[in-house]
Amino acid sequence: MATFYNPSNSLSLIAIADAKKAAANTGVELIENQVKDTEELISTLKELKGDEAVQGVYIIPDAFVVSNIEIVIAKANELGIPMIGHEETLAEKGVTLTYGASFFKLGNQCAGVMDLVLKGRSPKNIPIQYPEKFEIVINQKSLDGLKLSPSPSVIGRSDRIIR
Repeated sequence: MATFYNPSNSLSLIAIADAKKAAANTGVELIENQVKDTEELISTLKELKGDEAVQGVYIIPDAFVVSNIEIVIAKANELGIPMIGHEETLAEKGVTLTYGASFFKLGNQCAGVMDLVLKGRSPKNIPIQYPEKFEIVINQKSLDGLKLSPSPSVIGRSDRIIR
């Protein structure tokens, strides 16, 4: 599984550390690619081969990579490599499958907390909020292009299928 991230982004370093742990626990080889600018991203993507070494691309929550997601999607599609990401808008853009909290729904939760604060409630008396649900979003067009089909159990658990 290949992944790309900007090493100067402290949040990406946390995400890659978590990805390494998850990969080690599941027996997946994680191929890290540090990229600092678009040229380096494109150069690194050109080195990818759709072979046994890279069977998937994991899009970690990295602002730089996400802002260049169309480049990553184009190369992965060219090589016939499925992609997994962390939030639904990536699936809307062409990532094969996403699993994570809906940023839109998180925004609504934040608005509810702000409403309480604006009505005079002290923030220290408001419980910490967590995502209410993590969602699976499948991009069927991407799957069709890769000639893949998810298992019926994944389809059954999905929250949304983009056709």
